[in-house]
Amino acid sequence: TGSDRSPAISATMELLSSPPLRNAPTGTSATRCAFTLSQRAASIPSSSAAVLASPECPGARARARGSSPTPRGGAVRQKQAEENVRRGLELAPADSEIHHNWGWYLCTHGRPRESIAEFEAALRNPLYRAPESALINAGKCSAQAGDLAAADQYFRRALALKPGNPVAAYNLALLSYRGGRLDDARALMRFVMAQNPPSPEGLFLGMCIERRLQDRQSEESYIMQLKNRYPNSAETRAIAAGACE
Repeated sequence: TGSDRSPAISATMELLSSPPLRNAPTGTSATRCAFTLSQRAASIPSSSAAVLASPECPGARARARGSSPTPRGGAVRQKQAEENVRRGLELAPADSEIHHNWGWYLCTHGRPRESIAEFEAALRNPLYRAPESALINAGKCSAQAGDLAAADQYFRRALALKPGNPVAAYNLALLSYRGGRLDDARALMRFVMAQNPPSPEGLFLGMCIERRLQDRQSEESYIMQLKNRYPNSAETRAIAAGACE
């Protein structure tokens, strides 16, 4: 339920939403996320213990005491984890955390279209404390599924809900850039740059936008920030190759 959520959960949910999608948990981390969820789901009927937000699976919660090491890998165990999460949803169908993280798991396991219904289920709970995170992740997964119009709407809804959100702004700016709406992309960058410090992905996108707009001075500003703040990042190394998407 939403009434007992810790304020820390909203903050840790943002870890899921760091731009871009390639920063999402995949492989072992995503499987571990499902197991964290399955452990919680299995304990829903009797659990009243204090809980902690899991940094690897933001929004999902593990028991503060008595939890065993999280299982890793294996198709059989992965299948069991999925079954346990489904059981958890049957026992607590309004639990937005489970819906959200299950949706993210589906998205990062090649099932982005299926994930959208889970994000929508999370959003239907009026007590959910991180709706902007569900909207952002629904946007990312819609884009991964090829539905760019839906992705655009999810990111806009996130910005309407939380004006200036740099993660939503980044993803919407990226969509606008790829769609050739360069003025819109540039306007959104003011929110991306309000993040302290701005991310290397955000700086790289700003550089590419200004390059397409042929504003050499603004492009150089982004390049200098990338080199100074993130000298060893993949984005900085890509500058020499002129690799804008």
